[in-house]
Amino acid sequence: RRGARDAQTRFVVARDRRSLAVVHLQLPGRHNMLNACAVVALCDQLHLDVSRMAKALSTFKGTHRRFEIVGEVHGVTIVDDYAHHPTKIRATLEAARECFEGRKLWAVFQPHTFSRTRALLDDFAAALDAADEVIVTEVFPARETDTLGVSGAQIVERMHQPRKHFLATLDEAAAFLQAQLVSGDVVMLLGAGDINRLAE
Repeated sequence: RRGARDAQTRFVVARDRRSLAVVHLQLPGRHNMLNACAVVALCDQLHLDVSRMAKALSTFKGTHRRFEIVGEVHGVTIVDDYAHHPTKIRATLEAARECFEGRKLWAVFQPHTFSRTRALLDDFAAALDAADEVIVTEVFPARETDTLGVSGAQIVERMHQPRKHFLATLDEAAAFLQAQLVSGDVVMLLGAGDINRLAE
């Protein structure tokens, strides 16, 4: 089994068929590779030391709540990610597939704000369909109050994925996960609210 700490990406950044740098990233995902390419291209444009930047990129291990491996318990890996928009969820799940190849992937998503959830219901459903099993909790209100009649359940209703569950609270989600998880599973905690508390 590959773990996220083993998922390293090595690639060449070139301009006009001229190699600018060989970059070695410790982070998974195409989105991280594209970000690194942008940094190298900017350094080149500004006539900065590209090789020094490539070296710095190779030591970068990520940031808090961005594909952060919280830990492993009984063979189950828990990863926390701030992804709260469909595009970010899709990119994070693609990176998880690349990183944890062959392992069952759980997405536990806490929608963030009623207005965003309502505006992107179908997009959230489509992005979450990429996981093997999905749990959606109730919306984290942040600064809003529910005047729109929106619920995380509406995301689950729109999903095509057959293994989907609406569990309103983090406590319900924790109890369900504890009963269902087996060694080898990967749990992706997704959202900008307090979903990271579930890792505890």
